[in-house]
Amino acid sequence: MLAQDYVDSLNEVRPLIELIDKASLNSNVLTANGFDAALLGPATAGAIVLLVGRFEQFLKDVGSAALDHYARAVPVVLRSQLPLKLQLRILTGNLTAAASKSRHGVSRVDRDRIRAIDQAANKAVNDRIWADDVIDTYSNPSPDTVKEILELLGLSDPWSLLEAEFQALWVPAQARQGLKNVPSAHSELKSILVWRNAVAHSNSGLPIGAQQLIETATYLECLGLAIDEVLQSHTNAAIARLGSAPGAWP
Repeated sequence: MLAQDYVDSLNEVRPLIELIDKASLNSNVLTANGFDAALLGPATAGAIVLLVGRFEQFLKDVGSAALDHYARAVPVVLRSQLPLKLQLRILTGNLTAAASKSRHGVSRVDRDRIRAIDQAANKAVNDRIWADDVIDTYSNPSPDTVKEILELLGLSDPWSLLEAEFQALWVPAQARQGLKNVPSAHSELKSILVWRNAVAHSNSGLPIGAQQLIETATYLECLGLAIDEVLQSHTNAAIARLGSAPGAWP
């Protein structure tokens, strides 16, 4: 399941956060584990980058999965049945990527580009839905990017839906773990992106500690699960309105 894979990817960062937590109380913890005590600051910065990176990848993955979900419906949903804006993004995103001179930083010869264009054109002519190069965060998984992706996929006022779903997940987690209040999931994401951008664009340290990292990891987990739930509900309903039956959500 995509959502569980996302949670697992966040959990991969938690041992680093636990080490930072222990080291913030006793710097000898770092030296005992073979690290220089001066690495506490960079480790904190690295943890933020890792957590946000995993959220950004999930945002791409779950958006693509929602598109693929239409193609797995029975009978299959056709591209021409989707909203015009989404159809246009499917065509332009995939055809532009097919024609590009490089793919994921690797140069391509003309023969490979022509083959990719032919394949994409055949899918377009056959009225297919394919998500390969449709969903992109442009390296900025901000609240506006979340809104843009979810609106592209057909949701109206997505942050209102996300806020309600997020709170239903956050409040129990807050009670279990003694976390802070998060009255606005939208604003919290903006704050976390400020930290990530500070790391990415300067050498300055972050004015945060282990508790903020723990809360960030749990926040991103709850937000990701909220996005997954809202997208699943919307996509299944949209498929049903088109007269098809949705398959299992990825």
